[in-house]
Amino acid sequence: MLCEVLSLEVAEAAKCIENIQRDLNIALVNELAITCNNLDIDTHAVLEAAGTKWNFHEYSPGLVGGHCIPVDPFYIIYESKRNGFDPKLIQQAREINEHMPTHVAKETLKALNDCGKVMGKSTVMILGLAYKPNVGDIRTSAVEGTIEVLREYDVDIVGYEPHVDAEAVRDEFGITVQTELSFQDADCVLLATPHDEFEQLDYMAAASEMASNPVLVDVMGELDPARFADTDLKLRRI
Repeated sequence: MLCEVLSLEVAEAAKCIENIQRDLNIALVNELAITCNNLDIDTHAVLEAAGTKWNFHEYSPGLVGGHCIPVDPFYIIYESKRNGFDPKLIQQAREINEHMPTHVAKETLKALNDCGKVMGKSTVMILGLAYKPNVGDIRTSAVEGTIEVLREYDVDIVGYEPHVDAEAVRDEFGITVQTELSFQDADCVLLATPHDEFEQLDYMAAASEMASNPVLVDVMGELDPARFADTDLKLRRI
C-alpha cells in the first residue's frame, strides 16, 4: 500500500512514531510484569482478566529486539532535544525495555534458586535466540543481554535456535549451541523466543531428561499453565 504524505519529514516521523507507539505499549506491559513479579502475581493471569474488557489492547511482556523498535525512538529523541524539548515518556519506555533482558535473567536465577539449584553448577537451556518469533534473524536480539547477566553468575548456557545456522548462533552469542534438541541434564529451560514449534514440544518428556526439580521459564507467557499442573516441571511465567 502506498500512502502519500505532505513531505519527507512527515513520512520519516510517521515511521518513527509507529514504532515508538509499539515500544511504549510493550514497555507498559513489561513494567507491569516487573511489578507483578515483585508482588508474586501472575502477570499473564492479570492481562487475561483485563483483556475481558472490550477496549483493552493486547500486548505481552517480552524482550524487544530488532532493527526498528529499539532504534527509531532515538531519532525522535535526538531531533526533539536538538529543538528544545526533552521527550521523557519515549525515553522511559526505552529504559524499561532495555532493562528487560536483565529482569528475565534475574527471574530465571530466582526460579533456579527456588528449585534448590546452585548457580555455578546449573545449566540453562535457551529456546529461541532470534529477535522475534518465527524469523531467522539473530542480529540485535535482546536475548544477548539475558545471556550476559546469566554468565555473571557462572550459569552454563546452551542454546537452540531452529531458524538460524548453529555456527552463526555460536559466533554471535558465544554459547554452546545444539543442532538437535536435547534437554539432557538441563536444570532450567528458558523459552525466550517462542517459535511456533516450541509450543508443540512435549515438555513432560523434556522434564524426564532434565536434572531433578526442573523449571521452565516462559518469557512471553505462551504456554498454558494447565499443561504443567500435577507435574514435576515447574512453570514460571514472566
